[in-house]
Amino acid sequence: MGHGEICVNIWLITIGESVPATDGNNIKLNRAAILADLLCREGHGVVWWTSTFDHEKKRHRFDGDRSIEISPRYRLVLLHGTGYRKNISLARIVDHLLLAYKFFRRAQRAPRPDKIVCSYPTIELSYAAVKYGRRKKIPVVIDVRDLWPDYFLTAFPQSVRPVIKVFLFPFFQMKRSVFRQASAIVGTSPPYVAWGLKEARRNKTSGDADFPLADKKGPPGPIEMKRAETFWNGLQVHKSRFILCFVGVINKKFELETLIEAAGRLRDRGDILFVICGTGDRLAFYREKSKRMGNLIYPGFVGEAEKRALMLRSKIGLAPYHSTEEFKNNCPTKIFEYLSSGLPLLSCLKGIVETLLAAHQCGLTYANRNVEDFLGKLNYLIENAEVLRSLSRNAFKLYEQKFVADKVYTEMMNHVARRE
Repeated sequence: MGHGEICVNIWLITIGESVPATDGNNIKLNRAAILADLLCREGHGVVWWTSTFDHEKKRHRFDGDRSIEISPRYRLVLLHGTGYRKNISLARIVDHLLLAYKFFRRAQRAPRPDKIVCSYPTIELSYAAVKYGRRKKIPVVIDVRDLWPDYFLTAFPQSVRPVIKVFLFPFFQMKRSVFRQASAIVGTSPPYVAWGLKEARRNKTSGDADFPLADKKGPPGPIEMKRAETFWNGLQVHKSRFILCFVGVINKKFELETLIEAAGRLRDRGDILFVICGTGDRLAFYREKSKRMGNLIYPGFVGEAEKRALMLRSKIGLAPYHSTEEFKNNCPTKIFEYLSSGLPLLSCLKGIVETLLAAHQCGLTYANRNVEDFLGKLNYLIENAEVLRSLSRNAFKLYEQKFVADKVYTEMMNHVARRE
């Protein structure tokens, strides 16, 4: 390959992720950003279609469409939508429909790519991508990250789901069209790929594969880590205590009642400390429920340095996910964060995570809403220090083997960049 020569021109279509060129330098890089960087390093051309709307901060990066050249091989195209305040809302649907419309119109005038990789959801952009790909005879790889609109129904009681499904009928139709027209299906887990293949009504081929979610962020600097150490020292979070940590959004997706009740039963054990980090609509409720417990603290939102310092002081990472279909069929990124710090897990999540912990002996699964089982597992680990050390070694080994971002996405890059 000569200097400046491009192997394959690839369009990535993903919204909702941090964008390195606009969101700052010290941000967590997600799937599309890492993949784009690796593709460019290997000599491929990349256009990443995304949105001006920052999903996390709920604000626009720019007031209109914007195109940014990162390098001669890498361009960002940010489309301006309407934005939205709530994740589940009509405004979000309107925003996504407008983005899909804008993409389809601008794509007609853009230089033709060799291949398209589109994240699913959004369903609207995925539909526009396969429609464009079919018209231009361009392969489109659909990357399944969520089972939408199926999961949307789980937010409603069983009795009203048939009615809700009627209103969502156009989206179910778009979903079927997306997978039946896709050239290949990849996803963040084997069940997600299987779901896509079921919608496509075909068997798995060599083009279909799963690649787990894996985020990438640089280690915090020494100044940030020193501040983080001071922060935890001030809260009496010391290595001399047996620390169990949870870092996440404090909402109904997590079953924290069991942890709070367990902490209540252990309130006389000054050597054991539960640290529950994060914010969310259930934080005030849980704080009230566990007030006057000296062995359970809620530090609120913590930054990357504080998170890293806490995990290095902890003995166990807590993963109290409700075993919904969403979580049973996928491995949340929080699991990888614990593993990367060599933290054994205590989890009540069934499915992929339960199988992973058992197969690689890097954690234990307790029964959901069963305090006795949780305490039994915890006491076993407290009383068996060598078992705990073994689980910790296995946790970090599993992370290095399967969940290092550069390894995961190098495999994904090689898979999606191959010529048909």
